[in-house]
Amino acid sequence: MSTNDTSNMVNYSVAYSAKFAILIAFAIPSIMVSIFIFAYFGWNRNTPIKDHNYSILVLLVVNFVQVTTDLPMPMDFYRLGGIVQPATSAYCTWWIWYEFSLNVINGFLMEWISIERHLLIFHSGFLRNLGAKKRRLLRIVPLVLCMIWPPVYYCI
Repeated sequence: MSTNDTSNMVNYSVAYSAKFAILIAFAIPSIMVSIFIFAYFGWNRNTPIKDHNYSILVLLVVNFVQVTTDLPMPMDFYRLGGIVQPATSAYCTWWIWYEFSLNVINGFLMEWISIERHLLIFHSGFLRNLGAKKRRLLRIVPLVLCMIWPPVYYCI
């Protein structure tokens, strides 16, 4: 092994260690704050969750799932110095599908929340003129589509 190869390995090792440290430094507070928010709504049953906040709550749940189930996989990769465990084709394929699905779900949910906020602020009269059933469908159907479409798309 030449000197260049050794220095490259050391550089990768330092980079992996730094990435691992950064991820763990942000993952722990993220999990703690999410649990605090869930506990708040669980203990305070009198706190109403308004219809226009359901989409934000769904985004919070998806982000919590991503931080607790998806983020440990790259963290383990960085902790092991760039080695995937278990190093099987099935695991790598599943990991890619899972990560892409969660990332796209997060993106779609943020897009829908932006559109929903726009409708609530600039077109509130339009929403008031809709019946309660249509308003509920306008809030629930896009959330369900945002949650179902990406995993199905990446399966195909």
